[in-house]
Amino acid sequence: MVIIVVMVKIVSVVSRMNVGGVATLLLGFVESLDQNVFEHTLITGVCEENEIDLVDKTDFKGNIIYLPRMKRSVGLASDLITIYQIRKLLRELKPDVVHTHTSKAGVIGRVSALTLLRKPYLVHSFHGHVLSGYFSKLKSVLILGIEKFLSKKTDILVADSKHVKADLLAKGIGRHGIWKVVPPGIRKQPIIDLRASRDRILIPQDVFLICWIGRFTRVKDPFLAVESFIKFEQKASRKVLLLMVGDGELFEPVSKLVKQNNSNIKLVGWKTDVSVYLAAADLLLLTSVNEGFGLVVAEAGWYGKPTLSTKSGGVNEFIIDGVTGFLVDSTPDQIAISVLSLHNNQKLLAEVGEKAKAQTIESYSSEIFAKKHQQIYLDLIMH
Repeated sequence: MVIIVVMVKIVSVVSRMNVGGVATLLLGFVESLDQNVFEHTLITGVCEENEIDLVDKTDFKGNIIYLPRMKRSVGLASDLITIYQIRKLLRELKPDVVHTHTSKAGVIGRVSALTLLRKPYLVHSFHGHVLSGYFSKLKSVLILGIEKFLSKKTDILVADSKHVKADLLAKGIGRHGIWKVVPPGIRKQPIIDLRASRDRILIPQDVFLICWIGRFTRVKDPFLAVESFIKFEQKASRKVLLLMVGDGELFEPVSKLVKQNNSNIKLVGWKTDVSVYLAAADLLLLTSVNEGFGLVVAEAGWYGKPTLSTKSGGVNEFIIDGVTGFLVDSTPDQIAISVLSLHNNQKLLAEVGEKAKAQTIESYSSEIFAKKHQQIYLDLIMH
């Protein structure tokens, strides 16, 4: 048997395992790796004071190394020290593959590996389209130049959707032969029925509950969710509620807008476990300007809950409109009309939710996600 030591460099976009899609995805990935074949180490930065480290809130048993100087913002001194520290760790661990995730870690991790005399294979994952909606125009141009350069030094590039791959290829990042598409996979979740979940979070059983889950940031457009719900609420025939789970730089402005309109919207902040909210919901609302795939869409599917989403990137690779979810134009009026129609058709919601669940179980598990990555690693090693 060939024993392959895989050094996987994993951080979030801001260089930490804070609560969010990437951290959730990667914890499930580590748990599902074949321990008889792969030895795995996770290197990550530390969360900021107002954030929750997802690793601390789970029973994660993998090898993990924290680097306190790996921060969200760019700092020449801290970044150079981090590169030195990672380089030293790589020399000690002697990995066969270094796999980086997201922008900041993708740069620091790959630069560290490229300075070694014994260079490992390099794999880098794009969790969404980082060049659209996340950064200013100047930063996007700079990042594009860096990614073009590093893609020439990278053995495999992984996109979470065909849409992301096509967009990045069109911008000159990588070439067709080194790209792979691996949709996200979710960890198996405990089954929680609607009544029990609503009792846990103190939501009345007769309320039509919509959930919005994500970072309060421009690319997720929480304002669109609020404005759409306000229009929908005015025409709804029964009690309705929008629960917004998450935090970010737009949390306070969104909170202010909610108070000004006296709408039935609750902002509950970050939660380490969103499963109870998805189980309690009638519908998940996604209002992103740009989305690679949208892990939360598959998570909702696990609980048999459909998603109403803007037509944002790779989401339509999970959502077949009217079959496994619903797609709508990115305007408050169109979203409100669509939500109102679903609010009046519980049978359709249930049918689409069941199809979303079947699709999640069949195609979007952590086990499938891990197996596809394991094959990528083996193909590199055996090449």
